[in-house]
Amino acid sequence: MDISVYYPGDSEIKARLRDRLTAYSLRLTNDPWESSINISMDGLTAQLMRFVDMASTSPDLITFSKRKLFKTCSELCDYIIILISLTRQRVLEKDELQSGDFLYISIIPLKRADQACLDFEIQWVTGK
Repeated sequence: MDISVYYPGDSEIKARLRDRLTAYSLRLTNDPWESSINISMDGLTAQLMRFVDMASTSPDLITFSKRKLFKTCSELCDYIIILISLTRQRVLEKDELQSGDFLYISIIPLKRADQACLDFEIQWVTGK
């Protein structure tokens, strides 16, 4: 499964999110029963290019959007990992996880960068 996460906000939050996603990915790859998973932190252009490539070949796209206010950066990281886990579970229940499965997550800050707030619009697209 190919997972792309885009976060244009605060560099400290981005670093913490990247660290948590790396640890999650390593935990999955160390389990011999887990299917292949690739998690990357992408810029907007890279994510859009990947999305256009997948959208042109994928007949089944599911899109979601949710506005969420987090109390801590840790809550944001947990939310993204839970989102990934639930998407993987849904795909596994449908059929076997395949290399063509994807999940693109965009975490868009709703306040200016100089305002310390963890208010986000989280958008995600999944498909095969």
